[in-house]
Amino acid sequence: GDFDSLLEKSDIISLHFPLSDKSRNLIDINTMKKMKNTALLINVARGPVVNQQALYEALVYGNLAGAGLDVMIKENFSEETYKEFSKALEECLK
Repeated sequence: GDFDSLLEKSDIISLHFPLSDKSRNLIDINTMKKMKNTALLINVARGPVVNQQALYEALVYGNLAGAGLDVMIKENFSEETYKEFSKALEECLK
């Protein structure tokens, strides 16, 4: 459909919508696999719109070029989790 086409063709996906049952985990591993591996994902909607584990894996394995996150599901990460996520984001910048 149109959403799949948008994912496949876009260089940047920027999310700006409220959280609902329909939008929760809208961006998961399946949607990220449809995106270009050179694409950037920007989430300024609500944290649960993006599946964080899937995002982490997409960044680590090179399925996405990078991500800009204004919000997360959980704002207070452990130091170890923060370092892992930061390392994945830094790898995208190389």
